[in-house]
Amino acid sequence: MSWIKTIAPSEAEGNTKEIYEKILRQEKTLDNIVISQSIRPLSLENYLLFSDKLINSRENKLPAWLIEAIGIYVSYLNSCEYCIEHHYNKLNKMMPIKSKVEKIRSALADDQPGEVLDVWEEAIMRYAKSLTQNPATITSEVIDELRLCGLEDEEILEVNQLVSFMNYTNRIALGLGVAIENKTS
Repeated sequence: MSWIKTIAPSEAEGNTKEIYEKILRQEKTLDNIVISQSIRPLSLENYLLFSDKLINSRENKLPAWLIEAIGIYVSYLNSCEYCIEHHYNKLNKMMPIKSKVEKIRSALADDQPGEVLDVWEEAIMRYAKSLTQNPATITSEVIDELRLCGLEDEEILEVNQLVSFMNYTNRIALGLGVAIENKTS
């Protein structure tokens, strides 16, 4: 599950136990990315709060399926198998047409988002790729291109924060050896 010590749900006490119980009431499962951070409950709590406010916010301008597609793409760019599967599973649950989900995943895996996405969605993915792989190359012209594709500044900020957080999460998973199997319920 992880290369460092973690706290199993059956062994959790104090703040960690409260965090686990809250997640289990809401989602019925504990993802391994959560358990991997269990020995630092304050950090875990902040991670979950930030994740919830960024990814699950009702104030998001981007549709939920696109947020998960961004997560898949960033995770492919970082070769983070755990996060690819996590975002793929979430996307799969929210999209009724499974063949479309597979086409999206395949196009993102092949670094060809334009094959399945609209122009503005593809522009978001280009920005996500630059922010993930070469953030120093982003200029005001890159932001202007996003505006020309129809994004407003609030949406650009949302994309920036989502991509940055997904890179952060990929680094937690990759840096701690978070594995896909053994999801706890």
